Amino acid sequence: MVAPALRQVWRNACQSGLSPRLRSEAGWVLCNKMGEFGLAFVELKLLAAIMGPLVFAEYRLVLTALLLLGHALIMPMQQAYLRYSHTAHNEGMSQAADRIAKRWLTVVTLSVVVLAAVTSKPLSHWLGLHPWTLLAGGFVFLGNRWRTFTLQTLDFNRQRRIVAILNIGFLATALVTVVVVLRMSSVSASTALFSYASIAVVFGIIGLMYLPRHEAGSSVPGKSGLPNLIRQFGVPYAMLLIFQWVFTFSERYILGIQLDLNSVGIYIAAYMVCGFPFMMGLAFIKGFLLPIAYQRSSDTSDAGRFWSANVILLTGIAVYIVVGALTLPIYGLFGTRILELMTSSEYTLSTSTLVCLAVARYFQCLGPLLESIFAVHKRVTGFLRYRLLGGLVVIPLLWFAINWKGVDGAAQGILAANVVFIVAVTLGPGGCLGMIQTARRNASKATEPETRAV
Repeated sequence: MVAPALRQVWRNACQSGLSPRLRSEAGWVLCNKMGEFGLAFVELKLLAAIMGPLVFAEYRLVLTALLLLGHALIMPMQQAYLRYSHTAHNEGMSQAADRIAKRWLTVVTLSVVVLAAVTSKPLSHWLGLHPWTLLAGGFVFLGNRWRTFTLQTLDFNRQRRIVAILNIGFLATALVTVVVVLRMSSVSASTALFSYASIAVVFGIIGLMYLPRHEAGSSVPGKSGLPNLIRQFGVPYAMLLIFQWVFTFSERYILGIQLDLNSVGIYIAAYMVCGFPFMMGLAFIKGFLLPIAYQRSSDTSDAGRFWSANVILLTGIAVYIVVGALTLPIYGLFGTRILELMTSSEYTLSTSTLVCLAVARYFQCLGPLLESIFAVHKRVTGFLRYRLLGGLVVIPLLWFAINWKGVDGAAQGILAANVVFIVAVTLGPGGCLGMIQTARRNASKATEPETRAV
C-alpha cells in the first residue's frame, strides 16, 4: 500500500522536479540542520573536555529538565498556535491568536524566573547542585522559550532562510560565550547556564523582530479559535511530549539516583554521540516536510490534498529508515573511537553498549516521525495513548535494568522499550497503518467520479 504511493511520488518528482521554492527551502533547511549538528559536535567535544563528566552531567540534566518544563507549560499553547496559524490567516484572526500566544509566553516564562529566584538556593542544596544552578536554569527557560517560539513560528511560515541564520547564529554565539566564560572563571554548571541564558535572551528579542505583522481581522478577538484548539489539540500534544520526554530521558535520572553523576555524564555523552546521525535525519525530514504537510492538510475536506500530505510524510519516513539502517554498522566498527574523539579519554564505554545505544536511538528518533502522521490527522490523543502506556512501562523497566546492569542496562532497557513502541504504534489499534489506509481510500474515492467522467 505504501510502496506504490512512494513510487508514484518518485515518478512525479522525476517528471516535474522540485519547484524553485522547494529547492531553496530544502537548501536552507539542510544548511540549518548541518550547521546545527556540526556545532553540536563541537559543543560536545569542548564542553565534555572542559567540564568533565560530573559538571557536564549537571549542566545537561538541568537543560533536559527545562525541556520537560517547556512541554508542560508552553507546548499546549505553542503547538495549537502553530496548527492554527494557517486557519487564523484565512479567517483574519492572526492578530488575536498572536496576542493570546505572547501573553501566555510572557506570564509563564516570567513566573518560572521568579519561582527559580525564590527556590534556587534551598532546592540546589537539597539536590546537591551549585547554589545558583536553578536560577540560571530559570533564565535559560525565559530566553529559550521565546527564541524557540519565534523560530518555530517563522519555520511554519516557511521562512527558512531567516530561521537558519538566527538558529546557527545563536548556537555559534552561545557556544563561544560559554567556552570563553568557563575558561575565564570557575568551571560550574551555573556559570555555563547563565552564559547560555544571556545569549538566548538576546536572540529571543531578535527573533521577535522578524515575526510577521498581521492586520487586525474583522472578527472579535475573543472569538479566535485558538483557545478551543489549545484544549482539543495543544493539551493532548503537550501530554504526548511529556510522556515522550519520560520515554527518552528518564534513564539518565534513574542512573543518577542508582549510581552517580559521573556515570550520568559518561552515559549522556555516549547517548549524544550515538544519536547524532538519527537526530540529524529526524530534524531535517520533520523540519522540512511537516510544515508542508500541515499546509496541504489545512482543509481536511479535500481528500486528495490530505492524502498528498500523508505521502509527503511517508516519503520522509522511508528515507529515514533506509539511511539510518545503513549508518548503524559504523558504531560496531568505530564506536569507541568516535566516543573518545568526540569527548575525551574520561568517557569510555564498551562497543556492545554503544551499538545497543545506537540502535535504540535509531528507533527512538523514528517515533516523532510517526507522530507527525497523527498530528496531520489531528489524532494526537491516539498517539498519546501509546506514549502514556510506554511512559508507564519504561520507568520500572529501566529501574530494574539499571539496578541489574548499570549503564549497560540503561542502553538495553531503552532499546527494548523503543522497539516495542514502534511496532505497537505502527500496527496497533488506531495506529499509523490504519490511518494511512483510510486516507488513501478516501483519496481514491474522491478521484473516481473524475475518472468516470473522463
